[in-house]
Amino acid sequence: MKITLNLDESLFNEALQLTQLATQEELVSLALKELIQSRRKKNLLDLAGQIQFSPDFNHKTLREVRRYITHQQPIAHWAAAPAQGTLRPVNHS
Repeated sequence: MKITLNLDESLFNEALQLTQLATQEELVSLALKELIQSRRKKNLLDLAGQIQFSPDFNHKTLREVRRYITHQQPIAHWAAAPAQGTLRPVNHS
């Protein structure tokens, strides 16, 4: 996208120097990406203390589910192991 901006030249030059980027386009693109990333982090931090987990939430079970997903085992092959509060593969044979 082509756009005309009136920017503070000294800020722009300092940013170019600090980042050692070659072009103005690279600098603007980096600045926008970093702004977006910064705001997303801030928005997450604003939620701190506001999220209420259910009493039976088990982060270890969630971790195991992710491990099974990563290893591409179908969900149909999972079963709860109530004694351990974890998931395990099920052998249907």
